Amino acid sequence: MQDDRIEALIDAIENSTRREILRELTSFSSYATELSRLVGVSQQAINKHLFLLEKANLIHLVADSENGRKKIYIPSGFSSLIIDYSKNFFFVTKKDIYDDAENTPDLDEGSSLIDQLREVEGRIDSVTNERMKFLRLKDRIMERIHSR
Repeated sequence: MQDDRIEALIDAIENSTRREILRELTSFSSYATELSRLVGVSQQAINKHLFLLEKANLIHLVADSENGRKKIYIPSGFSSLIIDYSKNFFFVTKKDIYDDAENTPDLDEGSSLIDQLREVEGRIDSVTNERMKFLRLKDRIMERIHSR
């Protein structure tokens, strides 16, 4: 099941138009006609892309607009896709961002949101760099195991 969700996610985001749709929807909810204009593709193409994004659980329909003729889409299925590819291993996993939401640190009400964002981005970079060290070590260990 996890493999199916990963495949659906990869299939959905491999297309640059669908990635652009997701970028737009993370800024504001929208409907197909507006997305067509913003992204610069036909209404028919947008509908196809929206169908595939919805199938991959990356967006969903929240409601029709006031007159009931326009479907409003919002992003969903928030996750981190991790692909590790080296000489000695290949691993893909998807982690849902809000699975462990109760362990999310609180905002620091005493400092600006921009400063907090910078700190969080810096910590993510630091963790990523540390992770890369461990991936290189894993690769070396796997190489030794394979050479025996």
